[in-house]
Amino acid sequence: MWRPFLSIATILSLGACAAVPDLGPRSAPRPPQSLASSEALAGPSADWPREDWWTEFGDPELAALIEEGLAGAPDIAAAAARVRAADAIAKQAGATLQPNLTAEASAGGVKQSK
Repeated sequence: MWRPFLSIATILSLGACAAVPDLGPRSAPRPPQSLASSEALAGPSADWPREDWWTEFGDPELAALIEEGLAGAPDIAAAAARVRAADAIAKQAGATLQPNLTAEASAGGVKQSK
């Protein structure tokens, strides 16, 4: 009963004696000053996305598609007006879910003959 466990333990203990190959010199940790954001993110500043970034690819089909998209795109004021209109429609549709209060009144009189 103990024989399989003993053989597995022997195999595992012999595997622990295996030689480790030479992996070369150990690397030293970087000093904390080199991890500062001014050092880690140093580099030339990029002005991407430029207004005409697609022209760098030199693809006339891409340029035509971008121009078509920009021609049909609304400006910011029109887009904001569409958002306000959609918000108003959503509020109007949700108004039926809110509590409702109604009141009715009537007045009348009866005149008796003398």
